[in-house]
Amino acid sequence: MRPQQSFPTVLVVDDTPSIRELLIHTLRSLVPYEIIAVTDATAALAVLSARPVPLLITDYHLTDMRGDELAATVKATSPMTRVLMITADVELDAEAGWASVDRCLIKPFPIRDLVAAVSTLLPSKAVGR
Repeated sequence: MRPQQSFPTVLVVDDTPSIRELLIHTLRSLVPYEIIAVTDATAALAVLSARPVPLLITDYHLTDMRGDELAATVKATSPMTRVLMITADVELDAEAGWASVDRCLIKPFPIRDLVAAVSTLLPSKAVGR
């Protein structure tokens, strides 16, 4: 029996099912990574404690924690994890200086912006088209 191959993981955290599904679908066609999607920060932290995650994509407004707080918690234990935060809150500045957030997109955003952000945040050999 062959050992099961383990792929790097992209973790998606969003409590809106339609956004979560859109992200999963887009990422599966973009990167050769395992895509894990959860609905809140608690579940995300459980995944992160069990495995390395090169890229975390999180909504800003989660039910149990803000996305920037989740990013800070993640970076404290895993500084190499890149964080892409997404939000529909137009009051937030996508270029605000969140120390733990590597990139922010304001919803709705074109899929090409997501592709560009993921391409920037993941190693170049990981992203395919």
